[in-house]
Amino acid sequence: MKQTWWIEISLADRGMTAAQAKQLRNVIEDQIEPTGIGQVVGGGCATDGSSIDLELEVHNPFEAESFIIALLDHCDLRENATVRVEE
Repeated sequence: MKQTWWIEISLADRGMTAAQAKQLRNVIEDQIEPTGIGQVVGGGCATDGSSIDLELEVHNPFEAESFIIALLDHCDLRENATVRVEE
């Protein structure tokens, strides 16, 4: 079952520039793509570096959920993240 996931991560308390926030988003994308859980189909970054977002097409929701939670925990971003799912 394919789903679309939107992940929004607040970085307001991190004091990042837009370039740093974009670099973080790219690192997160690079971790997601090779797993086979789905693919990144969109994303963005606030111009002030206060947030990033990703849009994923998820092929395996069960594996994706555990992977995304572990990835956000590893990056110390889980408390700052909101995930919306559309089937």
